[in-house]
Amino acid sequence: MNENQKVRRSVINQLESLSLTGITYIPTKTTQIKENTQDLDPSDSAKIATMNNPVKNLPSMMKKAEEKPASNQEAGALVNGSTANKKDSNRSDDTGRNIKIEASWKSHLARPFSAPYMTTLSSFLREEKTGGKRIYPPGNLIFRAFELTPFDSVKVVILGQDPYHGPGQAHGLSFSVAAGVQPPPSLRNIYRELEEDLGIKHPGHGNLENWARRGVLLLNTCLTVEEGQAGSHQGKGWERFTDEVICSLNDERQNLVFILWGRKAQDKGTAIDRSRHHVITSVHPSPLSASNGFFGSKPFSQANTYLKETGQLPIDWNPN
Repeated sequence: MNENQKVRRSVINQLESLSLTGITYIPTKTTQIKENTQDLDPSDSAKIATMNNPVKNLPSMMKKAEEKPASNQEAGALVNGSTANKKDSNRSDDTGRNIKIEASWKSHLARPFSAPYMTTLSSFLREEKTGGKRIYPPGNLIFRAFELTPFDSVKVVILGQDPYHGPGQAHGLSFSVAAGVQPPPSLRNIYRELEEDLGIKHPGHGNLENWARRGVLLLNTCLTVEEGQAGSHQGKGWERFTDEVICSLNDERQNLVFILWGRKAQDKGTAIDRSRHHVITSVHPSPLSASNGFFGSKPFSQANTYLKETGQLPIDWNPN
């Protein structure tokens, strides 16, 4: 029996095995087997010759399918549903786009990312977006603070509340706004105190990314908000996530500076070990409270004094 005859016999045996189990094989245009084996190219011959009995393997295939766990939702699925197939990854809209998070944070935040409350939070955010609500910041910027400030590079943590809820403002860093956006009142007050404290003048913009790159983790208590609705995502799970961020830094790092402006930030910082870290507190820089203790608090020079006392390089607080 020559090679082509062997191939033909193999195919026939496969079809007979299907027939014996009650499965009818109906060839279509795309699966039609060539009657003349001389028309088979070498690659076709190899594929058919090595073909396994699909019925014989069916039980183990079904078992594997049942045992295969659903893939964990990556950070990018929180708003945009990035469980889309790879074939959708080049779509021009936000769907399927992964949110970036720096590698060192992934290992420290593996537990919260896999926690049930994060699944619930993810579902909430996708439902809000599907319902036509605009969520800030954009999905790919939700974890921007972690991207710019690796876990082991953190020196200072400035804790905010919600992201800004106006169009184009929020970009994943507390108190900071995207380039080209007018600094909001709280940030203008921060700049005023920065000038009084260290003599650094208003930089002409509101983007604090350079602070983040120098070791200042600009962390909000909640990482998303609905457009025009301050506090709209409170109580949805973000607070638990950012509590775990703070606990991880508190337990696994030493000699950090935590700057807590306002009651909410200070309540969140009650678990910080003051024997391991330095905590700076004052009222919030909002125009409603800045005159009641924020101005004159000198948080930037205080932070640098502590860093130098603990053998660390001070922060260059110039936003440029």
